[in-house]
Amino acid sequence: MEIYRIEVMPLGTNCYLVYDGDTKEGIVVDPGGSPELIGNAIDKIGVKVVAIVDTHGHWDHIGANTEIKEKTNAKILIIEQFLLPVEDKAYFRADLNGKIDITRALAREFADYYIPLDGIMAKACGGEDMYHWSADGVHPNDNGSEFIGRVYADAINEMLK
Repeated sequence: MEIYRIEVMPLGTNCYLVYDGDTKEGIVVDPGGSPELIGNAIDKIGVKVVAIVDTHGHWDHIGANTEIKEKTNAKILIIEQFLLPVEDKAYFRADLNGKIDITRALAREFADYYIPLDGIMAKACGGEDMYHWSADGVHPNDNGSEFIGRVYADAINEMLK
């Protein structure tokens, strides 16, 4: 697997081309802006983009979705934000619910596939202590990252069938 980082404007957000070095099939992660720059990198490397993956619905991560989809005919995967049940972050929930609503609306309009991660992580906490997945309820630890990575991989495999 090869990873090529592109700093996209206007905020300098990291966008990635993740691809197989032999087949050149790959994905674009967080195309937040600079569609020409991303497109040039795709062409230069020769990546056959099969999916666009948005790690969340903020504009600086999805800003070039339409242009990259038009260029590559790739499918778009959007994942929602999550918050695990931690007492000191309970006040985050009201704000997060509004953001999840916006992410879901964006997904309905633009995504080919949507991962409702907040619900998936809440369900995972039913079988394991919250701290098994995250030290603070917001940022995944190694267990949480591996779990979320499997959710992503399963979704991409399903989306590409």
